[in-house]
Amino acid sequence: MKHSQLYKIAFEGFLLCASLVLLFSLLSFDLGDPPSDYVWPHNESSEIQNLCGRFGAFSAYYVMYYFGPGAIVGLFGLIVTLFIHLSGRALTQPILRFIGLILVTASVSTAWFLLWPDSYERSGLYRTVLGRIYNGGDFPWGNGGILGVAAGTFLPIHLAQLGTWIVLTCSFIVGAILAADTLVLTLARWFGLGVLKFFGLAGPAISAAKEHSQALGEIWIRLSQKQKQQAQSFSEAVRQYREKMQQSAETGPSSTTAAA
Repeated sequence: MKHSQLYKIAFEGFLLCASLVLLFSLLSFDLGDPPSDYVWPHNESSEIQNLCGRFGAFSAYYVMYYFGPGAIVGLFGLIVTLFIHLSGRALTQPILRFIGLILVTASVSTAWFLLWPDSYERSGLYRTVLGRIYNGGDFPWGNGGILGVAAGTFLPIHLAQLGTWIVLTCSFIVGAILAADTLVLTLARWFGLGVLKFFGLAGPAISAAKEHSQALGEIWIRLSQKQKQQAQSFSEAVRQYREKMQQSAETGPSSTTAAA
């Protein structure tokens, strides 16, 4: 193996370890840890909440300050990419993949700011699921970092809510494809196969239901026609009975007069 390849592997391994440390630092971020300027007094050295200590608190604070919670998703994508590359698979188009991670980070941070700008706006989904993963506290201007707050303030002014969410959704999808096209396309293919399999299993049931509905419709039509025929025969019998009664009423007085 060439020295250049060894240096490259060593650099990527070091970057992977640093990314893992930063990931756990972000997940355990607490606004009360130093060097935060928004909580006083700070957590003491023996009471720092960050899992990676003072260094983790320092790193997580500035990453959350500028990039917001979307950095967790982007950093996770970087870790997966490095792990796949170190396992022996070639990494193609690194610049486009880096751009994809930036798009994913920006879209997630912006969506986070729009959905949960502060702790008072957090719904049951956050409290039951996301709050168990990340619950680092609120900056005075809201969650999302400088990046997410800026985009979350700019987009609704010019695109309203619908346009904003369309842009964020498209940005996330495009960024995910650029960052991990093989994984995203594989998941999409699995999802499509699952949908087709579901409709393949449901197809016979749907066709059987259609046949039963058609049979029930034919039975209903026959019953309604039979009821109409019975109603017509009943009305015809009533009409004939009335005619006979009228004829007997008319012939009755004339016959009694002739006999007299």
